[in-house]
Amino acid sequence: AAGSYVIDLAQPNGRVAKALLEIETPQDKEFVARQEEKRARNELRGENVEKEDYEFYDITAWALPLTFGVEAYWTAEPVAVEGELLQAPPRPAVPPLKKANTAYVFTPETEGALRLALQLLGEGYRLATAVRPLNAGGENLMRGALIARVERNPASLHTRLATLAAEQGVTVRAIDTAFADAGITGVGSESTFTLKAPKVAVLAGEPVRPASYGSLRYLFEKDYGVDYVPLTAEALTSRRLADFNVIVLPSGSANGYARAIGDGGVARLKAWVEDGGTLVCIAGAAEWAADEKVKFTEAKLVGRDKKKDHDGDEEDEEDEANELDTAPSDSPAGAPEAQSENDKPAETDAPANSDVKPKDAKKSSRPKEPLPVPGAIFKAKVNHDHFITFGYEDDVLPLLVNTDVFFKKTKTGSNVLTFEGGDLHLSGFVWKNNTEELLRKTAAVIDEPLGQGHVVLFADEPGYRQVWHATTRLLINSLLYAPALQGEFNSYFARERK
Repeated sequence: AAGSYVIDLAQPNGRVAKALLEIETPQDKEFVARQEEKRARNELRGENVEKEDYEFYDITAWALPLTFGVEAYWTAEPVAVEGELLQAPPRPAVPPLKKANTAYVFTPETEGALRLALQLLGEGYRLATAVRPLNAGGENLMRGALIARVERNPASLHTRLATLAAEQGVTVRAIDTAFADAGITGVGSESTFTLKAPKVAVLAGEPVRPASYGSLRYLFEKDYGVDYVPLTAEALTSRRLADFNVIVLPSGSANGYARAIGDGGVARLKAWVEDGGTLVCIAGAAEWAADEKVKFTEAKLVGRDKKKDHDGDEEDEEDEANELDTAPSDSPAGAPEAQSENDKPAETDAPANSDVKPKDAKKSSRPKEPLPVPGAIFKAKVNHDHFITFGYEDDVLPLLVNTDVFFKKTKTGSNVLTFEGGDLHLSGFVWKNNTEELLRKTAAVIDEPLGQGHVVLFADEPGYRQVWHATTRLLINSLLYAPALQGEFNSYFARERK
């Protein structure tokens, strides 16, 4: 379409462009075979025997179209395109903002829109959000639309909003009626909730990984203009937590979190969340939050909750209804889910009247614990009924998986992003007969309502290394929307479901 950007690989930087833009970079076959040999030897070693290290240098999947969440295509054939050679992409022009009688509305699908919302709240302006698709000014707008009502704000709203919207490249609509032209949700409807300015604390020092804290610091300060207060683990047991409505725990060792926060810190955090706080736990902190002694979530970790079967062998505690799907991990996208050799019942020498049944043989051959994934990209299913995905209208979001900690779905909260279906893999190295099989039916982002507040778990770092721009808005949504969408919001949705 007109306005598209075209990158020709027949240029001096063509190899660099290809490396950055291609979805899947082929893995060296000898290297892959060597890692599988190491894996086979490691699996023969007992728990107390030192394992061989794998040879992955870094993340195995870097694809800018996926990391930025943009639509992109490639062709192997030369294509004649008439266009203008660019030095740098220009910022899209924003139409002038006309004066509104009722409200101003903008939608949250860009980083600029969230920066605009945070800036307005930080300057004391009042904003609301529509938790259902909004009809305003004759347009149907996405859920999570942001509303600045004229009567609830100072007279400076129009001038300030016009200036900030132009700076951020955000289109703002001027609305002259509170009623919807179609549907049930207008800017004055019951399904709109007044937002609260985020008052954020971020844990710093032990047990936080410095790289995780540094990434969050850059994201908050440079990308979104979020003011925050760094806190030590000791401060969680002594500082007045009511000064904040959001506390972020960056990634770190789960055992380190257990030592640093202790039972007293857990109790104080739990009471703070129940009183309306939002606790955001990232990667290792989320693993700690799922521990049986902490129990901020009912979600279990794949391969961690084990029981002894009647023969004394350890076995994952799964409902039979949650048996692994039979789709092979390397089947092409859209292909039918064929049964692989590994999915057939294992042969056994047991006599016909033996207690050993085919399903027991199947369970014994399936993988139990995830192997560390060295940074591969998978398709995640988007839950469109949750505020963390406001601004994400596609059904699928590419996600980087760079961990061996997989969260089973919660039965008490909301599974915001999940891995569903037969073919999940988009790019990067995966362990055969392990990664996809164990990742399927798990959750990448979970929200656990607790009292009046929320505990939000991210299995991996959102916005990893400031490259994964497609996922930073998930984190910012947690800060922007969660403090307002609490008890009243949960009651509203309970009525809607009935």
